[in-house]
Amino acid sequence: MARTSRCPERFPGVHGRCAVLLVLVSVAARDAAAQRIAPFADLGGTSCAISAPQFVPTPVYILAMPGPFPGLIEARFRVSGLPAALYTTSVASNPAALVSGDPLGDGCNLYFDTCQAAPVHLYTITLTNQGDTIGDRILRVETHLAATQRTLQCPLQVVCDPPSFTIVCATGGTASLNGRDGCELAVDRTTWSRIKTLYD
Repeated sequence: MARTSRCPERFPGVHGRCAVLLVLVSVAARDAAAQRIAPFADLGGTSCAISAPQFVPTPVYILAMPGPFPGLIEARFRVSGLPAALYTTSVASNPAALVSGDPLGDGCNLYFDTCQAAPVHLYTITLTNQGDTIGDRILRVETHLAATQRTLQCPLQVVCDPPSFTIVCATGGTASLNGRDGCELAVDRTTWSRIKTLYD
């Protein structure tokens, strides 16, 4: 069962122990293709082709790749594209994480006490196909709907680069559900010039 955290209002989605650090944090956007959050058919992050036969529970793994950084301590995102009327779901977060929100709803926040090395297992979402015969659905990792920073409209990671613990935009990946094999990267990049306007 996921543990619930109480996040400071001034920094929604940021673990309490990091709040003071993040007042001074360098909020930078690295190349979004390097940092990624995506759904996969396996824990190793090698396949984006998910086969969900009718009435057979099928796991989907939400993984994060922090790019050139040694790991991450936080993630903030949502997962879209699943027709709720045709699938039942069971959602289980990484037991090492403090969690708030719903990845299949408006979005979720996950916080780790220690740096998590890639690939970081964030969630296992178990789908049960209750009658979807169309196929070729696309599951997509997107921006948390409650995103409060106008220049950071993207899935977010807080990476392990102490003492900064930088907030970075991550690329939201996709997976094919009962369709073609192939991973796609959403074009979701934020430049430093845009972020810099927060402080101008």
